Amino acid sequence: YTCFHIIGDIVELIDVLDPDEGKVFVVGHDWGAYMAWLLCLFRPDKVKALVNLSVPFLRSHREIKPVDFWRSYYGADHYISRFQKPGEIEGEFAEIGVERVEKELLTDFPVILPKGKLFKRPLDEPITLPSWLSEEEANYYVTVFQKTGYTGALNFYRNFNRYMFMWDKYCLL
Repeated sequence: YTCFHIIGDIVELIDVLDPDEGKVFVVGHDWGAYMAWLLCLFRPDKVKALVNLSVPFLRSHREIKPVDFWRSYYGADHYISRFQKPGEIEGEFAEIGVERVEKELLTDFPVILPKGKLFKRPLDEPITLPSWLSEEEANYYVTVFQKTGYTGALNFYRNFNRYMFMWDKYCLL
């Protein structure tokens, strides 16, 4: 599942939501911002305007793979590094439980996830949700990940090295 597949899914969604004009105002955040940049790069015909938060345009650099860069810059406990080995972080999440993992990720997502102590809070400490997130909304994510597990979502991070170079030849910057 590559960035091209994700962009294709976004284009299909645009076509369903706005079949007449087929152009949208895009707002992206975090890795959604990354996909929004690629949507503009590959399908500018689908975008009226773009606002992105927290992630600048990331052009690949052939001399170092993205995951290797993040590991060298932030260390082996950086979340992108920790998400690379299939089954490893999923096993750690399973030991903690989906409800606890989701509430940690939704309230205070740490970018550093040390083995054996993923989160800053003790596991028996209650988590207070922020005012903008209801218990019902948080439980939606808990229910989804209890059914699906985390592998699908984590595969996005596991493909960084692959798809960062896939689209590079199209970028003329």
